[in-house]
Amino acid sequence: MTSILIFNGILVTMRSREEIIPNSYIYIDNGKIVDYGRYDEIPEDYKAAELVINAKGRIVIPALTAAYVNFDYYPIRFTCYSREPHEWYESIELKYLKQYKPEYSEYSLYLTLYNLVSQGVCTICGSIRSLQLNLDKICKLGLNIILAKTVHRGDDISSEVDRVNSLNVKLERETQSRIGIALSIAQTPILDDEVVNRLSEVLKEKSLKSKLFIEVAKSKEEVSKYKGKYQKRPVEYLESLKLLSANTVLTHCTWVTLREIKLIAKCNSKVILCPETNLSLNEGIPPIMDIVSSNIDYTISLDKGPSYSILDVLKDTLTIHNILYGSSRSLSAYDILKSVISASNTILGISGTGVIEKGYRANIAIFRVDPRESWVYPLANICELMVYGKPKLETLIVNGEVVVDGGQQLIFSEEEIEKYSGKLSELVLNIC
Repeated sequence: MTSILIFNGILVTMRSREEIIPNSYIYIDNGKIVDYGRYDEIPEDYKAAELVINAKGRIVIPALTAAYVNFDYYPIRFTCYSREPHEWYESIELKYLKQYKPEYSEYSLYLTLYNLVSQGVCTICGSIRSLQLNLDKICKLGLNIILAKTVHRGDDISSEVDRVNSLNVKLERETQSRIGIALSIAQTPILDDEVVNRLSEVLKEKSLKSKLFIEVAKSKEEVSKYKGKYQKRPVEYLESLKLLSANTVLTHCTWVTLREIKLIAKCNSKVILCPETNLSLNEGIPPIMDIVSSNIDYTISLDKGPSYSILDVLKDTLTIHNILYGSSRSLSAYDILKSVISASNTILGISGTGVIEKGYRANIAIFRVDPRESWVYPLANICELMVYGKPKLETLIVNGEVVVDGGQQLIFSEEEIEKYSGKLSELVLNIC
């Protein structure tokens, strides 16, 4: 691997709110961060690195994480606007599912990755209907990817668990845990009894050696159905089936109560909030501060949000939340940015990620803002500049390899992206 020296940048390590180093350096070798600090203290031998990047006036920060996206629904994400959840399900989702083919998952996956990498995201996890994918090609992309296979009625749940466990053993050996497989249960529009109960039975007999993602409490309508059908709220229902554990990741959680939040904390489960999706489908705003106050590991992500922009979602979430709750329960730009950067470790369990630290994986993004503004802002407000200042990605380094250089992607060619877009265009036109 190439040795890399990044110097002269404003280094935001995310180890603490205060650790921001102007005129910094980072030295990378063998895919890991070897050292970092002030440039005037750099060891001379680091200057002989094979690749030297002058980041003057740039913000150097750990790369971002998209902890939960819906790969399959990426092409139809704009159809969410101005529809109620049941309306979207009946008029869009069902049409899509009737025309779905396994190859659509692969096309959508690559388009999603192309979009997110352009934003400084190096770790992506998402639900996907089919694993009929070219895993060798995915491994060679160099990114950190977790594919959460969605289980459906009629699937052999026991075999799915065995397949996930077997694939993970192989992928851990071949990719050093960069690529992983998980399981996912999605609502359409409420969790399927057959799937949930069978999964609960299977997991009493054998362990799932990966994360389990469950969509829950997305809308008031869903909560009412749970109460009518099970006489329990959604999280209480999952807890009664022993499906809450440290390996469980609950997505959405828009309409959870304080009691449910305490159950999540007690079981050490994780939470991924998807506010843009919830707002676009008129589902409500999640109780972020109640979740934060309960010391639950959480992050913000996209699901099938229309913008598919991590930093835009952070900005909108922060703005709406602070308007609703005021200064007494305000979130800071540092808090919400850290939740997204550290999610690779805290939510997805990829060790050696989420901060700039010696010996950690070299997953680093370099953002450019107006060079006059980067020096005008006090260092203490660099996270506000990241969230509100519309920074542009200039360089992305993933596991020690440059995958975006000068704003240009080195993973996918324009011809590939046009090919995948063309394959999906007919599907989208037929649905909409």
